[in-house]
Amino acid sequence: GRLAEKQPNRIIIDVAGVGYDVAVPLSTYYRLGEPGSDIALRVHTHVREDILALYGFFTTLEQQIFEGRSEEIVRDISNVKQEIINFRKVIRPQRPVLRDLERVKDRYLAEEIDLEIYFDDIVDAHERIWDMLENYKEVVEALEDTNESVISHRVNDILRVLTAFSVIIRSASASLTPPY
Repeated sequence: GRLAEKQPNRIIIDVAGVGYDVAVPLSTYYRLGEPGSDIALRVHTHVREDILALYGFFTTLEQQIFEGRSEEIVRDISNVKQEIINFRKVIRPQRPVLRDLERVKDRYLAEEIDLEIYFDDIVDAHERIWDMLENYKEVVEALEDTNESVISHRVNDILRVLTAFSVIIRSASASLTPPY
C-alpha cells in the first residue's frame, strides 16, 4: 500500500483507496519512508469482541516477537547476530587498509589516468557497508532486548497465577485440616 500518515507507533496505509490504521513498533516506524511512499508490511490482525486491531511489522522477526514464538526467535536472533559478527570480521580489517591507501594513493595511481574518483567510490561503499552493519547490529540488539522483556513479562504473569493458585490451595487445605 501507500503510506498516507506516519506517527511514532501508528501509521495509516492507503490500499486501493481504503485507509488502514496500523500500530507499528518504533523499529518498523524508523525504517518506513516518508508519507506517499509505497510500503509493504507483515500484518498481524487481532480480533476480539470489541475491537479489530492491525499490527504492522517490517520483519518476520519483529512479528514473531509480538506473537510470542520465543524459541524460534532466540534461534533466529542468534543466527542473525552470528552473520553480522562474521561479516564485521571480514570488513573490519579492510578499513585501515583503505584509509592507508587513501593517504598514499598518489604513489600508486598514474597522473594521466584519473582513478581517484573510482577509489573514492570504493572507500565510500565500504563505509556505507560498515554503517549498515552497525545499524543491523543495533536493530538485532533491540529485538533481543524486546524478546527478553516479553519473556520476562510472561514469566511474571505465570508466577502471579501460580502464587494465587498456591494461596487458594493452602487456605483450602488449612480449612480441611482438623485442629489438634
